[in-house]
Amino acid sequence: MEAYGQLRDHYRMHEDIASLISRHYRAGLEAALDAQWDDGLVYDLPRDHFLQPLAHHRVLFIETPSDGGPKRNEKEALIAATIANELVEAGVVEPRDIGIITPFRAQIAAVKEHLRERLLDNEDFIIDTVERYQGDERKIIIFSTTISDARQIRTIQSVAEDEVSETDRKLLVCISRAVDQLIILGNSAALGRSENYRE
Repeated sequence: MEAYGQLRDHYRMHEDIASLISRHYRAGLEAALDAQWDDGLVYDLPRDHFLQPLAHHRVLFIETPSDGGPKRNEKEALIAATIANELVEAGVVEPRDIGIITPFRAQIAAVKEHLRERLLDNEDFIIDTVERYQGDERKIIIFSTTISDARQIRTIQSVAEDEVSETDRKLLVCISRAVDQLIILGNSAALGRSENYRE
């Protein structure tokens, strides 16, 4: 006799974030809490703060140019660190509320070069690979894709196929770590070409 269950009700992600991955579940995902449907600001920054526009969106993609080696993007590292630094400095999140995920250890090192001591020295703040983030969650997740060439995509994927769809399990985990906001940094030209890339 076999038995299995399917996740349907979820209690973590805002609905805008969950909608990115819902189609990969046969029964779909249903937000179980009123807070997961909240359409207000993610956080309250002063109107003149340069990051204030981010507060209006639960899911963002920020375009970043290629800059550095195959596993390191200096400009993307600076952007990721700046967002984390400034949100904590503004007092809208605590270090434990924000996390940075990136596929490469070289990019982790690059981001750390720009983080302020308040984050670097705080054991509740985590910047790590998606594998290390499994089972964890943060109110705000910054995903630094680092990819500058379509040929890199396969080195960071873990694709599972079934009769419904192909699912990148690593990407699924990465997205689902975010509770209130997911910020993705990437080079759309490289990431977009990845779908059609063939060696």
